[in-house]
Amino acid sequence: MSNLWEFPAPEDRANYQPVVILVLAFAFGIVMNRWFGLDFLIVAPVLILAIGIWWLIRYSLDWLGSSQRLVLLSICLLVQVFALGAAWSHARWHWVGANDFARYIPSEPAPCCIRATIVSEPKLIETQDRFQSGELAFTTIYRVRLDAIRDGQNWRLTSGATDLKIHQRATNLEVGDWIQVAGEVFPVTRPTNPGEFDRLNFFRSRSQFASVHATSMDAVVPLTQKSPQSIFDLSRFHPGKLRGRLEILISKFVSSQQAPLVSAILLGNREQIDWERRDAFLLTGTSHLLAISGLHVGILASIFFILFRLRLAGRVVCLALTMMFVLGYAWLVEFRSPVTRAAILITVFCLGRLMGRKSFTFNQLALAGLVVLLINPSEIFAIGTQLSFLAVATLIFCKNWIFVPPSQDPVDRLIDSTRGFCVKAIWQWGRKLRNATLASAAIWLVAMPLVVYHFHVISPIALVINPILLLPIAIALCSGLALVVLGWFSESLGILAGMVCDLSLQLMEGIICLGAAIPGGHFWSAGPSAISVGLFYAGVVVFGIYGPTRQKGAVLCGLFLAWCTLGWWFPAFYAEHSKSSSGTLQCRFVDVGHGTSALIQLPNGQVVLYDAGTLGSPRVGASKVAGVLWSEGIEHIDSIIISHADVDHFNALPRLIEQFSIGQIFVSKAMRNHPGKELDPLWEVIRNKQIKVVEVGMNDCLPNTGEAKMSILYSHPTYAEVDSDNVRSLVVLIEYLDRKLLLPGDLEGPGLDRLLAMPHVDCDIVMAPHHGSSGSRPDQFMGWSTPDWVVISRGRKSKKVEWDQLVEPGRVISTHEYGSIEFQISPHGIAMKSFSNPF
Repeated sequence: MSNLWEFPAPEDRANYQPVVILVLAFAFGIVMNRWFGLDFLIVAPVLILAIGIWWLIRYSLDWLGSSQRLVLLSICLLVQVFALGAAWSHARWHWVGANDFARYIPSEPAPCCIRATIVSEPKLIETQDRFQSGELAFTTIYRVRLDAIRDGQNWRLTSGATDLKIHQRATNLEVGDWIQVAGEVFPVTRPTNPGEFDRLNFFRSRSQFASVHATSMDAVVPLTQKSPQSIFDLSRFHPGKLRGRLEILISKFVSSQQAPLVSAILLGNREQIDWERRDAFLLTGTSHLLAISGLHVGILASIFFILFRLRLAGRVVCLALTMMFVLGYAWLVEFRSPVTRAAILITVFCLGRLMGRKSFTFNQLALAGLVVLLINPSEIFAIGTQLSFLAVATLIFCKNWIFVPPSQDPVDRLIDSTRGFCVKAIWQWGRKLRNATLASAAIWLVAMPLVVYHFHVISPIALVINPILLLPIAIALCSGLALVVLGWFSESLGILAGMVCDLSLQLMEGIICLGAAIPGGHFWSAGPSAISVGLFYAGVVVFGIYGPTRQKGAVLCGLFLAWCTLGWWFPAFYAEHSKSSSGTLQCRFVDVGHGTSALIQLPNGQVVLYDAGTLGSPRVGASKVAGVLWSEGIEHIDSIIISHADVDHFNALPRLIEQFSIGQIFVSKAMRNHPGKELDPLWEVIRNKQIKVVEVGMNDCLPNTGEAKMSILYSHPTYAEVDSDNVRSLVVLIEYLDRKLLLPGDLEGPGLDRLLAMPHVDCDIVMAPHHGSSGSRPDQFMGWSTPDWVVISRGRKSKKVEWDQLVEPGRVISTHEYGSIEFQISPHGIAMKSFSNPF
């Protein structure tokens, strides 16, 4: 009997993995092109030189030994593949058609008028711009193919596809409709804060550079005639029309609560799932169940194969039909990336079985990866692609350790034959559960560094619930497939399938919600650095494909713990220690749109957050602030100061409090006694986390600030005297090395009068009150504070009123124009840098 900690050497895995090496070279070319911009002027000479040297070695240098010749020929071939990968990536990344819509997109949002053809079913999304206040709003999203764009009085033919977002319920349009839209085009923007999701690269990899917004259906006019670019009306055969009908079928037979989830796992419409559900799936490490993934397609393909194997067709016919099924399913969902990846993997697997391969190998996996990269080289940077291939590679590497076949020992087989039916069934299901648990654990362990790097959450609870969820998700997929097939022909069968699907999804969600609520089931982390993650997976590749490096399981576990210590914990500890001994005070103004958030890192290592909110979505504001904190390696915030009770200054805090540990929160007496219900969710999460709330007033100083001094320069005495929350803003003064930084919140009106009546304060850096509006009285405030730098935390539609005329050119900077803005105060002076527009 083999040792549990010893990985048996698979007999069907050769040490030589030629396709893997070629794909790694191709992928390396793609990565180098993205990082260093290797255009054709660089790649073409490298490719030609490599081909020339290969030809010279192959046909002319006869004096070389066979082994030397083979090595040199292999190196030349890898260089050629590398150059081809770089060239293909460059072409796909930069090529835009002569009349593509991308050529008409402005740098800032601007009015536009387009004619387009609808190519997808509607997706209805609930939105709520304010923090737990006001009624829910809805946005309807259609995918459209551009036909023309108006230029003055003329129409120009154009091409490309984009999203049309109508900011109300609008589900009366169908696939194939030709429409005219008068709206606003929004270009996809670059990230403006460190740690923020790069939407520009994400959408550019899918050849989308903008979206078109319409305020209501009044701005969308259906045109009676057909699109001039459509010679034949093929809309009835478009997969979007079929998906729309399937959506209606799902909503008919499944409860309204579960219908969005069924639509997500069968049709990929994840956008319609509310954020509370998404959070539960994220926290339990089960996000892959929310939308179509390789697991979904694999289960459906297995069901399809088993059904046909029940004496309906032979093995070869079943494999061929399975390949047709997965390709047809990929067509139905318009070859979305996860389904395309899964379809390619399953097709390669089926072809391997037809050729006599008994198991999936690294070479087959590499072949599937090559097809994916040929379709879209940018998929190598997609987290979904990385996790999909990583999961399959882990199973290939560990399959002989996890999926241990039944013992062939005669004694063991004799004992097994004496067991009753129930005992055998229990043993079989126990073995299946063991295999599922070990497979899930292996995938979770290998994928964990990548997951925590991107999502900053570690979910040990996934080790327990992922194997348990396999059965309900399989039942949900089976019944969902039966629903969309049988529901067309029989309402009673559709109702029955819908009930089974509904119950299985309720069970799945119940398990997930329970897992999300278990203490210690998940925790948030800044995660390792990109370099550490890269080194980890470089080691995984070496141990996976290079035979001599295979070691016992105990050795691999030891190496993993060594990486966690040296590649994750120690760098984080060293970085934190370096900051606390640098003698530098750092203040970063986070770009949250129209709102405020300032992160202060004191010289003694203390972390203070002044406000965290935005006038838009609280979730978006929280993700921006959290991204900055995690990029700095911060997991604990010592103090939070909330200036006043306006939502654009605090509505991101409830989510941040869930993600970070908090020492204490400072508020004014006026805010503590504020009667507004919009503060209730904030107080609730503070109570649940048992965070200390401290009331502060004028001249109070924050404790534990070391050599720096943080004091409350102004605080309105009571709540009842005035009506505006802006008047009650806490004004914080930070002093360090004879430098002063002022944070006045939204102070205006009588509160600003009282501040300006106080003795003059000569500041180096100030944040403009009330986002630089006219109510902040720039001339008087500048005369009172005489700053060298003015930072305006504002959104796209805000304006810098008069501030530019009062300070030296280039000294008034806004987060909208420059993104996140960082000041460092040290013995060497004041240094300033911005994220989007560095000086």
